[in-house]
Formats: sequence, structure tokens, C-alpha cells
Amino acid sequence: IGALSPSAQEFVAKLQPTGRILLKHAIFEKKRFDSTLQQSIQIDVVDGSLVFTDFPYPLTRVAGTLSSQNSRWEMKNFQASHGTTQMKAEGHWDREDGQKGTVNLAMKIWASEVDLDPDLRAALMAKSPSTGKFWDAMRPTGVIDELVATLTYRTTSGMEQLNILAKEDIPRSTSAGRTVSINPTWFPYSLDRVTGSFRFVHG
Repeated sequence: IGALSPSAQEFVAKLQPTGRILLKHAIFEKKRFDSTLQQSIQIDVVDGSLVFTDFPYPLTRVAGTLSSQNSRWEMKNFQASHGTTQMKAEGHWDREDGQKGTVNLAMKIWASEVDLDPDLRAALMAKSPSTGKFWDAMRPTGVIDELVATLTYRTTSGMEQLNILAKEDIPRSTSAGRTVSINPTWFPYSLDRVTGSFRFVHG
């Protein structure tokens, strides 16, 4: 991490990563003394954890590959867990508008068996307090079948965009806690086995 640019180090610090990494290869080459340094790096993340401060949703059992070709980094085959929630992610980052020492990140995340727990509420509320109020008014519980999220992040402006689409199909199980229920404060009647989709957009 110490070899990264200051802004890249700042971004990595926002992830609060822990765990082990394996350096698969690191190649640095200059064809001429006055030429640009070329680099190729591949790192495997093994059994890590992270909590992105801009979206504080704790992830454990993080694993995947980071590869770099000069200033561009790619995330491949990343997997992570949060309780019952299983996640996969891919993305990339490079210099913001080509400026040295900046980060421009784009990422897509797929999740299944998403637990509607307080951690998810807190993460959504960190970007949109009104979403927390809506959550408190609806009081959702249970597990959502699938969720897809896309996000963009820039050093100069932080989290620019976060789009989340959650879907709940016809329940495959009637077990308590495995389906989605809501109990609105303004309509004190529990609605069980709720289906449909929900979209959250920030930016």
C-alpha cells in the first residue's frame, strides 16, 4: 500500500482492509532511461475483510484478484460474505481524467440471499438519511433473493453514484426469516411474503 500514490492510499484506507494478500508477480520496466515506467502487477486477496467508509457494510471472507497494467487496476472474480449474504464483484479504477495521483473507480456487485439487517440500513442511511427514515417507516425484515449494485467513486468528489436494484420473487420457502415482510408504522398490519422490486439511486 505504501507504494501507491497518496490519493490511492487514501482510497484504500477508506476500505479499511484486513487479511492476507499473495503477490503473484510484479514487473517494472523502462525500455529507455527517459521513457515512461511500465508496470504489471497481480495480487490475490485471500480471506480478507473490508468496510468502505462511504458505504459502511462490513464484508468478510473477501477473496479475488487485483491486476494492474500501468495506471489501470482491475478487480476480477471477487467474492465476499455478510452473514447469509453472498456477493460477487468486478470493477476497475484508474487515474481520474488522466491526472496523476487520483482514483476513478467503477464497480458492479451481484448479491444473493441479502439479509435485511441493521448493517444494510446503516449503510444505506450513510448516503441518504431519508432512506433510513423510509426503512424505519416500513420496518422490513427477511431475506431478499437478489440484488445488483453499480457505483462510481472519484477522489475529488467521493461516491458519485450508487444504484441498487433489489428483487424478491415468489418465495421458495415459507420458513420464518427467509421471506420478506414489512410492518409499516402508518399501517400497523404485518404484510408477509412480499414480492417485487426496489430501486435505490444516489447521484
